Amino acid sequence: MHFCAGSWLLPLAVALLLRWLLPALLPQLSVVFDIDLMALAPQLKMTVVLTLTPLLYGQVIGFLLLDQRDEGTLVALRVTPLPPWHFLAYRLALPSALSFGITPLALLLAGGHTISLTQSLLATFAAVPIAPCFALALAALAANKVQGMALMKMSGVLMAAPLAMPFVAMPYQLLLGIAPTYWPVRFAEALLSGEPLAWLYCAGAWVYCTSLAGALLRLEAARTPQL
Repeated sequence: MHFCAGSWLLPLAVALLLRWLLPALLPQLSVVFDIDLMALAPQLKMTVVLTLTPLLYGQVIGFLLLDQRDEGTLVALRVTPLPPWHFLAYRLALPSALSFGITPLALLLAGGHTISLTQSLLATFAAVPIAPCFALALAALAANKVQGMALMKMSGVLMAAPLAMPFVAMPYQLLLGIAPTYWPVRFAEALLSGEPLAWLYCAGAWVYCTSLAGALLRLEAARTPQL
C-alpha cells in the first residue's frame, strides 16, 4: 500500500468540494437545526482541511506499517545495514512532509476564510505531528488490518472534537483537547483572533502528539521485538 496519486490528492479534492458544496448545503441545514451555520462556514472549512490531511496521510502509512509487520519486513531489516529505527523514522517522516506541503494548498483551495499564507503555514506546522501519531496508533493498537479499519472509522471522533468548538464555551472547550486534532485548530483560531498566547496551543499540539507517539512507539516496540 503506497502513496498513490489518489491518496495524496484527496485533501485537495475535499477542499474543492467544501468550497462548492458548503454554500449550497449550509443554508438548508441552518433551517433544519435553527442555527446560522453560514457564519461558521469559514471555520468549518479550516477545521476539516487542517485535520483531515494529516489524518489521511497517517492512515495510509499506518496500514503500510501493518502490512510490513505481517510480511516480516522489520525482521528482514535486521540482516541489512539499515537499522529498523531508521526505516520507521523514514516511514513516519513521509506523511509529516506531505501534510506540511499539501495542507496550505488545500486551505487555499477551500477558500472562504481570512487566514494568510503565513498563518496557514504556522497552523499546518501545529497539525503535522497528527500524521505520525495516527500512523503509530494504527500500527500499535491494531493486531491486523481488520482492526485497523475499525480504528480508522473511529478517526471521525478526532475530527468531531474541533468541529464542536463553536458550540462549547471556554474553559470547558479545553476538555476537547483530549483529541490531538483540537490543538492545531485552536491554534489557528488564536492566530486569526490575535490572541497573545496563541503559541501555547501550538506547543500543546506538539507536546501532546509527541507524548502520545512516544507511548505508542513503546507499545509497538513491545509487540515487535525486532525494533
